[in-house]
Order: sequence, then C-alpha cells, then structure tokens
Amino acid sequence: MVSFYQSFTEQKIKTAQAISAGCCEGSYAEGCLILCSVISAMAAIAWPGKNKDNKRFVEIITRYQLSVDPQKVSGPLLVQAGKVCNSKIGISKKAFHLTDKNDLDETIFVKLCPNLKLSEIRRYS
Repeated sequence: MVSFYQSFTEQKIKTAQAISAGCCEGSYAEGCLILCSVISAMAAIAWPGKNKDNKRFVEIITRYQLSVDPQKVSGPLLVQAGKVCNSKIGISKKAFHLTDKNDLDETIFVKLCPNLKLSEIRRYS
C-alpha cells in the first residue's frame, strides 16, 4: 500500500515535471519551486518545530540526496548567462525549461569553448 506522503510526493513531482516541460506556460525554475516546497514540507514533517526551516531543508537534502554527478553542467544555464559560444553547443535560450536534457559533462564544454575557464563552467554544475 502506498503511503499518503509517497503519493503526495509523486503527484507533486508529476506536476513539477509537467510545468517544467512548458505546461501552463511554466518553466524549469517554476518546477524547481514546487519540488523545493515538497522537500521543505517533508522536512517539516520529519523534524517538527518552529524556526527550523533552513536547517531542516539542508538536513533532508544532505541525508537523502540522490546520486548527483558533480561534473554535469547545465548547458541552458550557461547559454542564458551568455557564457558560451551558442553555435558550437547548439542550445538556445529557449531550452531553459528542458535543462536536464541538455546537461553535459564539463569536459564537453571545455572542448567546445576553450575560451572559458573550468571554474566558470563549474559554476553551472
């Protein structure tokens, strides 16, 4: 049997994915806001009390984090910041709401845009 919290979270994830895909003229950033709200709500349930929001949010992210590849860089965020040579990468500013499909390993960006320092590229990982 699926718990209430699991079905609540799954429903919000689907909503966030739909919005980040452009449903209701939404964007990736708005989908992230929904997911952060869900994470905050689950943290509040796990660690009840007043004036703890920042600590709870960080605690739940660090305790239950997914495996994330730190070398993966968001192409759309680089393009949006005007940091890359767009013609070589082939990502338009309109791809922002599809950032997960355009995230690439940092070594690819280093090869495509040798004028960017690795530290600049990593700011968008």
